Amino acid sequence: MKALVIDDRANNRSIIVAILSAVGIAAREADGACAGIELLEVERFDLVVMDIRMPDVDGFEAIRRIRCMTGESGRVPIIVVTADVTDDCVARATAAGADSLIHKPLSLAVFLNAVAQGISGSQEMLLA
Repeated sequence: MKALVIDDRANNRSIIVAILSAVGIAAREADGACAGIELLEVERFDLVVMDIRMPDVDGFEAIRRIRCMTGESGRVPIIVVTADVTDDCVARATAAGADSLIHKPLSLAVFLNAVAQGISGSQEMLLA
């Protein structure tokens, strides 16, 4: 299993990569949406974990761009991890094509549940 972690903050990426590594998932990091999309164009990932608020392209637009990709990249499960707890954020992430949305501060159990659902191919949107 291989995941792509997209976040402009290195400490957030490090925490998520450490959690994924602890459960046997290799992870690559991208420091923004554009860098993440470029990686998805050339590498196969089983899961994407991303922030919404990023300086180059926000997560909503990144999700839309990913969903427009052909092949497996366009169907990769996407978990959004964000501090934005508004209903608008949830609605926009869902409309863009996110599979799960988890609020910060991160709950380990909730995050691992979302990862398990994403990897297993569950189509039910998880909001936590």
